[in-house]
Amino acid sequence: MIKNNSGIKISATENSFIFFDIRDRSIESFIENLGYLNCSEFVVDCCKDLSGQETDGVVFVKNDIERKADFEWIFFNRDGSSAEMCGNASRAMWLFCHQFLKFKKKEISFKTLSGIVVAKLNSSQLISVEMPKWKILSEQKKIKIWSQDILIDYVNTGVPHVVISLDQVMYKKDSLISSVLVKFFKINPQLNKELNQSAIENNLNELRIASRNIRKMDIWGVNGSNVTFCFEYESEIYSFTYERGVEDFTLSCGTGAVASALSIALKYNRKSEQLTLYTNPLKLPGGPLLVNLDFKMNSAQLIGTAKVEKEYICKPKFLKQQ
Repeated sequence: MIKNNSGIKISATENSFIFFDIRDRSIESFIENLGYLNCSEFVVDCCKDLSGQETDGVVFVKNDIERKADFEWIFFNRDGSSAEMCGNASRAMWLFCHQFLKFKKKEISFKTLSGIVVAKLNSSQLISVEMPKWKILSEQKKIKIWSQDILIDYVNTGVPHVVISLDQVMYKKDSLISSVLVKFFKINPQLNKELNQSAIENNLNELRIASRNIRKMDIWGVNGSNVTFCFEYESEIYSFTYERGVEDFTLSCGTGAVASALSIALKYNRKSEQLTLYTNPLKLPGGPLLVNLDFKMNSAQLIGTAKVEKEYICKPKFLKQQ
């Protein structure tokens, strides 16, 4: 049973979210009762208030008044901005509804800004999410990074992603990939023996600055885009994302994993008209995810785990300021 004004922190491949049950009240009354003027202010405080451990987002769960789905969620990024969809939070949503809202069906549906999303427990006891229909907005578009024309795929997998293969980057390619493997994936690839901790941090900071600049390019529109990188190493696909709303790299991004899988499928089958079903396991810093793509239906399944971290007890704003 969730206590009044309490939330539950749940992580999905180390992407963490605080869930609040507001089925018996409005979101406005919930935050006003805690002394906040708006949701964004409350969310920012929540995401920085867990013993110094930042959380990636906040989800308010309510009933769908139109009764088209079992629930509706209101999703916020760490910076207080709203987002259309989040694949990892969708798996966490399934766990929250079953364990804390006592929802009995194996399959749940919930309304998001990207449409109705369905999540269920599969035969392997993993949580499978039917993602919103994806769209290929632009294939093999050229943008300039580090004075090099790079080919990117621009896709929407619930939210927009610029997908960049690090394999094609000429600028410090081995050094960049080595730094990512060491820092994000805890793998020492020995691609560059001169790489020390300082060089790793410098490389990642360069990648972070480049990601921030790409994320805010005017060509993606007012809200910008997420930036997802992928590369191959020892026959496996690695993916990581610079997320808008978090404004940094995260340990896992579900829509980014789908975007990577889609871009990789296009890379190897760009001229094929026979591409229908495509399955791709991906390595993310927070853990592995499996993506199933259906090219006839433009649909995707995101499959992975989720776990409960802790209860989060909200303090009124005036108490936090003392």
